[in-house]
Amino acid sequence: MEQASPYDFMAKGHLVKVNFEVINSNWGKNALERVLAAIKPEHARILTEKPILSSAWYPFPAHADLAMTSCRLLMNGDVEYYRIGARTHLGLLSKFLHRILFMTVRSPQDMINKGPSFWKMNFNMGKVEVSHTGPGECSFEASGFPFDHQYFEVWNGTLFWFEDALARSGAKNIRSRLFKPLNGVVGLEFKWDR
Repeated sequence: MEQASPYDFMAKGHLVKVNFEVINSNWGKNALERVLAAIKPEHARILTEKPILSSAWYPFPAHADLAMTSCRLLMNGDVEYYRIGARTHLGLLSKFLHRILFMTVRSPQDMINKGPSFWKMNFNMGKVEVSHTGPGECSFEASGFPFDHQYFEVWNGTLFWFEDALARSGAKNIRSRLFKPLNGVVGLEFKWDR
């Protein structure tokens, strides 16, 4: 069986659109043009030759290149760029897309249990396993996709997304950690107070 390449791993268009929105609303159209000029030409072509459709699939490396280059050029590599993206994405989701995802969330545990659904809505392969390790504690393991170490920093967006989602669902004093991948598994850990 042939091993999948990072270009087989796809992300939904709304993730790309969030990056465009973050750049345009915080730094302006000229900044978006600078970022697109700085990413790999094949990624720029994928992201600009047609309008981005929220429900369409786009290669994860193109999405990651856009996010990482934006972080580097616009915020000097400060991973807070991903927090801005996570907040923008959550704001859009709660208004339009995936509203059903949030309708049944009544507690931080409910939000955490949505992890696998969130994954399936955003990525075409792999899975997320959630483990509740104690009251106000859980871990995520994402696996089963062609992991490319050069894109690891993009996982800060997922970490910050769940931090903000937990806060919206009532969690207080949230602590989180992103683990370096081991054997193709990316780990996230969350702890919170009620």
